[in-house]
Amino acid sequence: LGFMNDFVTFRVWDRTEARFVMLPPDKEFDRYSVLSDPYPPPGGGNPPPTGDRTKPVASRFRMTHRRFRVRRGATAFKFRLSEPGSLRIVLRRFGKKVGELRRRQVAAGSNRIGFNGKLGRRKLRPGEYAAVLIVTDAAGNRSLPVMVEFKVLRPKRHRR
Repeated sequence: LGFMNDFVTFRVWDRTEARFVMLPPDKEFDRYSVLSDPYPPPGGGNPPPTGDRTKPVASRFRMTHRRFRVRRGATAFKFRLSEPGSLRIVLRRFGKKVGELRRRQVAAGSNRIGFNGKLGRRKLRPGEYAAVLIVTDAAGNRSLPVMVEFKVLRPKRHRR
């Protein structure tokens, strides 16, 4: 709920749809009011969009190894998608974005993406990270983010 001016006019933000709820201009609201489906904007305007409004669901997001050293075949991200789409796996360290992996046209169902601990040619430094998966379907609907934490270990030291 956000007040616009002098605590008289307000707008309601729907977090699940990531947009403001349209309120009818001719109805009064009080503490007993109940919001229903979005109302058409005053003056006719554009009709509400039709088509696919269902958000994709990413679930069972995990890694084959949550503690690993940077090397070929170190680990893999595994997850399930409710519908096909493109995805981003954003890697964060200390709350800041370090980089991301992107894939287009990922199929619905179980998926696996190998990860060697590198972003391009740059190795991840040893430490704790979080990976956040977000999927966008063909209609532009975005999934809720899912997260897994992992740790990059120091490379093994060779003894002589």
